[in-house]
Amino acid sequence: ANAISSNTTESNKQYGASSEKMAAAYAAFANGGIYHKPMYINKVVFSDGSEKEFSDAGTRAMKETTAYMMTEMMKTVLAYGTGRGAYLPWLAQAGKTGTSNYTDDEIEKHIKNTGYVAPDETFVGYTRK
Repeated sequence: ANAISSNTTESNKQYGASSEKMAAAYAAFANGGIYHKPMYINKVVFSDGSEKEFSDAGTRAMKETTAYMMTEMMKTVLAYGTGRGAYLPWLAQAGKTGTSNYTDDEIEKHIKNTGYVAPDETFVGYTRK
């Protein structure tokens, strides 16, 4: 997948999953297999003091054992693999690195439009803290 738009909420065939959707998907591993829809607001306090809370009970996306196994595998990415630069030995964490396949034309167009080189490496990780 191409990560030019990875900082958006948009997902499509050209760009793959957005960073928001990747974070929500990986959070399901940390949440024991429960997926929660991303939310930006969890409570509104009105001028009269009344409150409106928003929550998402979540839905089971995978077995708890599957989430555990995925987390255990992704711990090694940080401890021994390509995510070593993000490894903090005192914090239980898991994650996955990835790269994008840009064509030369896509890179040139991106540099021309933004003034900087497109990112070619990504990291998605999580901790229970």
